[in-house]
Amino acid sequence: THLGNKKDKRSGKALRGKTLNNQLTLLRALWSEMMDLEHCQTNPFKVIKPALEEEKNRRKFTVEESRIVAQEAQKTNYWLFRGILLQYYCYVRPVELTRLRFRDFDLAAGTVSVQVNKGKPHRRLATIPTSVMHYFRDGKFDQFPVNYHVFGIVEKGDHQFEMSPSTKPCGDDRPYQHHQKLLKRLKKEGKLKDISGLTWYSWKDTGISVHAHSTTPMATKDQAGHTDFDMTLKYYHAPKINDQYKGLPDTLIV
Repeated sequence: THLGNKKDKRSGKALRGKTLNNQLTLLRALWSEMMDLEHCQTNPFKVIKPALEEEKNRRKFTVEESRIVAQEAQKTNYWLFRGILLQYYCYVRPVELTRLRFRDFDLAAGTVSVQVNKGKPHRRLATIPTSVMHYFRDGKFDQFPVNYHVFGIVEKGDHQFEMSPSTKPCGDDRPYQHHQKLLKRLKKEGKLKDISGLTWYSWKDTGISVHAHSTTPMATKDQAGHTDFDMTLKYYHAPKINDQYKGLPDTLIV
């Protein structure tokens, strides 16, 4: 009942079915552990049926949309653009971005160490493509103390804050807000036609959907740090037109 009435902190809407089911899975696991330790005799969450999972609203960027937004971010928001690069190429989740410190980057090797879960030691290593390493070896990115959060929060005075390297990480919502503000401006300027379904998290979907066609399935799974390929497929959006099949020769009647 509590979860059913809880609102999403970003949208203000009721939690979606997938979120509720994730919470239910965690609660079942917690109670199972308590039963094993003999702290209780029954698991009350086992009798609760999973919620119906809706189609996800989030969509990937089209090739044209991604080019327009990435180019504008590169020109106007240094740190937001590097967040896009890390999501698109390294599949770093938005919440993981806010945990990154400069010490997590090995700019010589071209890798970033990602803390997967807050408060847990588990990490994964993602490879930054050589083609975009110059954005991180530009003489600015590597000039901050290694303990600083890459996506931090800095007070500018008069209760104004900006997303910039700091000893304090920015809140999860701030990159979303910066990104949404950029999308709305581009739509108002007529550079984007439809921004529905596009979020800060869409860059991970976009990257996996694009790169899955040019890398092996195992390489994509490993880059994302997924334990199995089924998890990778959850981020994959199939194109409306399958170009590889469109170009197939007629091998049936020759």
